[in-house]
Amino acid sequence: MLGNYIRVTVDPVFEQGSRIAPGELRVINGTAGELGSHGEPAVKAYIFSTTDMRGLMKLRVIAVITEKATGRISYAVAAERAIVYEPQIRDLLDDRISGEYDMQCLNEKSCGAVIYRRKSGNLEFLLIKNRRGGNWGFPKGHIERGEDERATALREVREETGLEIKLTEGFRSLSEYHPRGRIFKQVVFFLAEMPDGGEIVPQQSEIDRFIWADYGLAMRTFRFNNDRNVLTQARDWLRSSR
Repeated sequence: MLGNYIRVTVDPVFEQGSRIAPGELRVINGTAGELGSHGEPAVKAYIFSTTDMRGLMKLRVIAVITEKATGRISYAVAAERAIVYEPQIRDLLDDRISGEYDMQCLNEKSCGAVIYRRKSGNLEFLLIKNRRGGNWGFPKGHIERGEDERATALREVREETGLEIKLTEGFRSLSEYHPRGRIFKQVVFFLAEMPDGGEIVPQQSEIDRFIWADYGLAMRTFRFNNDRNVLTQARDWLRSSR
């Protein structure tokens, strides 16, 4: 269902009296009524929009929400060009969904860091191997509610490697791709030098192993060009900033 377009009827009464700044994202209640025509009950739809909406419209499913207690499904929907990430969806649905729920989102966002050290005058980069996918990459993970990009990067590096790092000012690399089907993933990488006296303690549940690699070895080790592009940007930035 993620990424599909469905017909949604906007509820005739919603919070018209609330003060919303121009361009600010809001949620409007609706009903995905067309599902009822296939013998299934109509389901609730949460419309994410920066403008008020009326009537019947065709919108894209950006999240599928399943209530844990009942198994009841509802949808978060938005206009075609709207990109809304999971933390935003959860924040705006806080007062609309009671109880615990699972959510599968069309748009995912993660943050992490390229960690480097200088050894014998050469640059080396920290690569970690994920247990689940078996791929080599940089420490990273999903943004959690209440975090900004930098806070997520710091937390993920700490959780996956045990390192307390300081992010280098001026570097931010963006990687975007489709890991599976229609899912769109955005990953933001920062840069950090290996702290003096730092000790890498891999997160056993997530990380299989780690290595330090120079640019050439890292480029050969990576499976995906997205990681190679981020590494090249980091190396070039470090060279130009010396």
